[in-house]
Amino acid sequence: AEWLNIPQPNPAAVAEVASGARTEVNAAWWGFDPEDATASLQAAIDSGAARVVVPFMGAPWIILPVTLRRNLELVFEPGVVVLAKKDAYKGGGDSLFTARNAENITVRGYGTRLRMHKADYQSKDYEKAEWRMTLDFSGCKNVRIEGLSLENSGGDGIYVGATDERPWCEDMVIRDVLCWNHHRQGISVIS
Repeated sequence: AEWLNIPQPNPAAVAEVASGARTEVNAAWWGFDPEDATASLQAAIDSGAARVVVPFMGAPWIILPVTLRRNLELVFEPGVVVLAKKDAYKGGGDSLFTARNAENITVRGYGTRLRMHKADYQSKDYEKAEWRMTLDFSGCKNVRIEGLSLENSGGDGIYVGATDERPWCEDMVIRDVLCWNHHRQGISVIS
């Protein structure tokens, strides 16, 4: 894969992140499983690095729900596809990416597609719900969403909601984002 310039697992770099020596990481340093890349992507986000880059791997990043954290710049390289894992997302509120009571989050990906399986969520195999979002932000502050194509969720492309701790989101910028074919609507601003 090196001839394709595809990042490989890099335990030494991961150790440098853990020691605080690096503030930018590549999610593929934690490995890449083309059948389920959730653990790698969540570990990169949970590393505490200020900037997490999700590289183009030549195959989709297939994931279960992922949780975002405060003080995070999540950048997808052009061509990246993040795909909801098939036969998952059984919970009515299972979203591709979720942030709760967090601040200072940027999610950017010009030329990136975040895709779910709307038709599956509408089938008899799933409990009826309209909250399987692509991006779910509740009680968040200082959020930037840029350059993404959000597709086929079981709810909204982007959901802006509340929590008990923070009854609204504030200072949100959504720029150059396409929302296609969502179960409910492209963007819901609830609070």
